[in-house]
Amino acid sequence: VEEGPCTAYLQIYGNTPTASPIGTHLNGLVDVLFQGAEPVTTIIIDGLVTRNGLPVAEEAINAWIGGAWTFFDRFCSAPANGA
Repeated sequence: VEEGPCTAYLQIYGNTPTASPIGTHLNGLVDVLFQGAEPVTTIIIDGLVTRNGLPVAEEAINAWIGGAWTFFDRFCSAPANGA
């Protein structure tokens, strides 16, 4: 059975998941000029997967990324009121 790498990631700009942190940064350039840049966080999952194990791996990856986002949002995100 063929084995190969499987990598997934979640990028967070400030407190918001985004597909393109650079695009998000440039779209909010006025805010960046007056308030400073937001931090970028990348959560990476990497491993080896067999072809037969790919569906199980995809399910596990999605669950892990969902859990990582929940943890980040709960413990690392700034409160909405800025406190």
